[in-house]
Amino acid sequence: MLENPELIAMGLATLIFICFCLLIAIRMIYKGIKLKYYTISNIGVVFIGGATLWSGVALNFITTLFFNIIPPWELHFLFHGGFISIAIFFWIRGITSLAQIEKNKRRDIMIISGFLLSFLELLYIAIIFTDYTLLGKPIEPIQVVYQPFSWVYLSISLGIFFSISRVVCNTNIQIRRAQGTITRQIFIVCGNTFFNWKYI
Repeated sequence: MLENPELIAMGLATLIFICFCLLIAIRMIYKGIKLKYYTISNIGVVFIGGATLWSGVALNFITTLFFNIIPPWELHFLFHGGFISIAIFFWIRGITSLAQIEKNKRRDIMIISGFLLSFLELLYIAIIFTDYTLLGKPIEPIQVVYQPFSWVYLSISLGIFFSISRVVCNTNIQIRRAQGTITRQIFIVCGNTFFNWKYI
């Protein structure tokens, strides 16, 4: 890998990005706990989720560079996509709290999204330890050609994310219309920013 400057640059950029995300996440989680405003902490966990999208690359980069070994590819895929559902769940917790959704409706949203995301998470992990090549085929120590199932998994995750966010936004618009507060654009921009880091 040392002979390929593009891989070195990719690995270093990944480490910098992860450190940046983790610093933001830790600060937000700490502030949320300190101020007892846990919506901030929930959004902080989302930044950790964003960092994990690149952590498989970072793991392989570090072990290859310093120890000249490549960890089991199952670990790469686990770090790469295994925490998306968890990040989405905390995102939903955060925005439903921020949008001041009625308590019973918020509970229903959390139960439905939690069930769907748990099923998706378990399916993804099962595929990793059954045949990870269904998700992607390694071509370099830190590069993978992702297979259709990875895109299906991402599409379903995004579908759940945007569907729940749409429900929250529409509900919030109805609640806030008299005050002239519209949060739809905020949710969409934040959501796109989080997921575009890795896939767009």
